[in-house]
Amino acid sequence: MALADLKLTTLDRLNIALAESDPEDAEFLISVASEVIKNELNRGIEKKERQEDYEGNSGRRLYLNSWPIDEILEVEINGETITDYKVNKKRGYLERSSGWRNSETTITIKYVGGFVLPGDENRDLPQPLEMACILLVQNLYNNQLADMRVQRETRGGLSKTYFSADDLPRVPKTIKLLIAKYKRQLV
Repeated sequence: MALADLKLTTLDRLNIALAESDPEDAEFLISVASEVIKNELNRGIEKKERQEDYEGNSGRRLYLNSWPIDEILEVEINGETITDYKVNKKRGYLERSSGWRNSETTITIKYVGGFVLPGDENRDLPQPLEMACILLVQNLYNNQLADMRVQRETRGGLSKTYFSADDLPRVPKTIKLLIAKYKRQLV
């Protein structure tokens, strides 16, 4: 899947919010904002096949990194396939009445999880996540009127440095509130 396909909103949706924006700049801002939000959530957002490896613990639940879970493809403990677990697709965990054994246990889970992103006709990304992306793009657009792709600009004796997709900006509190429900909260 190309990086361009991993955006949390579309140019059409954004153009409503930024009527005067250049499409190329808007696409860039969508990419940056999408990456910032994914980093803030610290989880897989886009629906795809995944494999995760864990060490067992004595708990009954094993939380996966990307949810909702669409399908569990395989669960192995020390290389042997098991089926004695229940899946909570919405909350993204597997539950096993006997627990997930001790820390020497290697657990491998292959599954399909995440959301179908905007731009796909079957999109199911929650509206608060898309709105967070739009608001962050607006914030970036309003606070960075110059070309944000420029790393360093010098004119005369003055110098200015802009961030790139590698130097992701901080997430405003309003956006953090919108996305909080989609961030894994473990204690």
